[in-house]
Amino acid sequence: MKVHIILFIFLCIVTPLQTWAQGGPPLITDDPETPPDGHWEINIAEQSETTNIGTLIQVPYFDFNYGWGDRVQLKFETGGAIFTGLQNNFEAGWGAGLAGVKWRFVDDDSDGFFISTYPQLNFNYFLTSSNPVLTETGSWFFLPLEFAKHFGPFAINPEVGYMFYNQGSNQYVYGIVFAYKTSKALELLSELHGNTNVDGSGTQLLFNFGARYDLSEGLSLIGSAGHTLQNYPNESSELLSYLGVQLRI
Repeated sequence: MKVHIILFIFLCIVTPLQTWAQGGPPLITDDPETPPDGHWEINIAEQSETTNIGTLIQVPYFDFNYGWGDRVQLKFETGGAIFTGLQNNFEAGWGAGLAGVKWRFVDDDSDGFFISTYPQLNFNYFLTSSNPVLTETGSWFFLPLEFAKHFGPFAINPEVGYMFYNQGSNQYVYGIVFAYKTSKALELLSELHGNTNVDGSGTQLLFNFGARYDLSEGLSLIGSAGHTLQNYPNESSELLSYLGVQLRI
């Protein structure tokens, strides 16, 4: 755990600082940005996770975000869940819900420096399947801090937080996003993201690469692909993918 935390801090310090830090979908690490007051940001996607036992696909996956004031974002996300095993077994149902409130409490446009907190609760509700293959048992609460610094066409966006589980070990969560705006329409993204069990039982570290492409002022294509660099003990490597559209209304 200490090695990954030291690496994360080192990357934050040595990377040149200063454009909008672009975390959030299609990546895991989030950023301090919120939708404009009274406006929606809606992501509709397919996201999948493949291991040595099969593939879990969440489709259609809906991520609703609403701007409440200039610095607050309300969020709810949920979606379908499909599991296909290596022996042609098939399970389908509806996944859990995730609700959150983001508050950007440092908003310095002159320096391009931003900080937010984004408490989120993952829970099962009346639509959620009881099949443990499709959804995790129990719930979790995530309490993070997001940071952003902008510099020309580049952006850096670290996030650190603590995950509280009502079943299983709590976790330290940390991630960092690097973004580069190659043109007015295209933004390239990369991410290093980790989860470390507080009880010392293991760490998962993954790398993601993604992009956003603006088709119009209110519509973008978003996608990413990633792979674990380190896995929890006795767990196989994971291949992740995300492909969707983002609507800004």
